[in-house]
Amino acid sequence: MLFQKPSFIKLELLRLLKTEVGSFNSISNQMSIFKSSLPKMSHYQLSKPSMKNVTPIPNTLFDKYLPELKPSETHVLLTIFRQTVGWIDHRTGGRKQRDWITNSQFQRKTGLSDKTVTQAIDSLIERQLIKVTDEYENVLYSPAQRRGKVRLYYQPQFKKTVKNPLT
Repeated sequence: MLFQKPSFIKLELLRLLKTEVGSFNSISNQMSIFKSSLPKMSHYQLSKPSMKNVTPIPNTLFDKYLPELKPSETHVLLTIFRQTVGWIDHRTGGRKQRDWITNSQFQRKTGLSDKTVTQAIDSLIERQLIKVTDEYENVLYSPAQRRGKVRLYYQPQFKKTVKNPLT
């Protein structure tokens, strides 16, 4: 094989190249078909705030708070986001601002115990990342204030700060 004529080597290289280019063109054609079957999304569609099946979460959560939060706090906070701004309020057409969430719902959605859920809620209130209210929209800061209430409403809170009168 070492002593073959240069023309044979050129022919062999051309044959290999043709085979590789042919298979490349085939893969390229398959990719074009696949891409054309995907729905077209513009930047506007991806950033549209009313986009369905999406839960908008502020970048602040990831950039500032995620490194500081315990896993249980993160689970509870993400559940609150999902249950509120993760849904479209059909009455207003906008995102839900608050939602009635029971401790058993938190336990089912997060896999956490009742005690751990309560501790996470207390911590998130203290950090001013969530607001808990009763059915009359009275803000409830402590477990004692929340105890015995028929309904507790939760909402994420990143923009405005609510001063805790207990501290």
